[in-house]
Amino acid sequence: VGLSVWCELAVGTALTVLVILSPLTAAVFYRIISPKIGILFDFPKSVNKAAEFTGHIILQNNRYLLYRRATVTLIVANRLTGENQSCKISVSLYGKSTAEFSPECRVRYCGAAEVIVTEIRLYDCFGMTYRTLRLNQICEVMVLPEIKPVELTEMYTEGGIFDCDCYAGDTCGADLSELYDVREYLPGDSVRSVHWKLSQKHGHLLVKQGSQPAENRLCLALYAGACNDPERLAQTAEFAVSVSAALVEGELRHVFLLDDAYTVESDIDLAAILPKL
Repeated sequence: VGLSVWCELAVGTALTVLVILSPLTAAVFYRIISPKIGILFDFPKSVNKAAEFTGHIILQNNRYLLYRRATVTLIVANRLTGENQSCKISVSLYGKSTAEFSPECRVRYCGAAEVIVTEIRLYDCFGMTYRTLRLNQICEVMVLPEIKPVELTEMYTEGGIFDCDCYAGDTCGADLSELYDVREYLPGDSVRSVHWKLSQKHGHLLVKQGSQPAENRLCLALYAGACNDPERLAQTAEFAVSVSAALVEGELRHVFLLDDAYTVESDIDLAAILPKL
């Protein structure tokens, strides 16, 4: 009987020690081995303003360590207006596996929205201690502006050209006083644009292409100044984009000034600069 009691006491003591030491050992173990976590984003490239959209974020655990809970801090920020919202989402993350979650987001105003994972808090298998990973993983989503109808009033000087000392180097124009290039004659070309000297030399008709005065190039600038009102910033951006769309529709090549100068002459060009807002 005495031996049986001693055996039970020994087993009980061993189990008690194991229960106490296991979390401590695990805590030390999780501290020594650094986590190796990968992040993948799957969000739509563009969405309408004020509309809810859902994306997918995948956490990839490249270690064999099991994390009882992984708490992700997520921020959705509008780069144009400065508005942002944040949330925390928790998932279990097993060794050498992936965990996926699908946050629902909504951005009120147009502009380039950034979905940012700023940190991940990883809890050990007992949930007693954690380790924090500071991150800055970003996925961009374009919140599309509303294109409003804009009526353009055409203004031309008689003859269409001012005297100019500076010309655009990337496009031809109507100023034949400054030669931009020559090309083959096409039916309908004016006889006055024929380059007779080169035509005689090459044995076929060539016509002159004039230069485009730089001072007469159309420029559209978006400048928010010191405005901190998200709604006004968004309205200003939408108006600028609407004017640019109207110029494209009227086949009026122009320069859109944002953080840099962007030449716009088609819907493709306009769409390419929207993420710069």
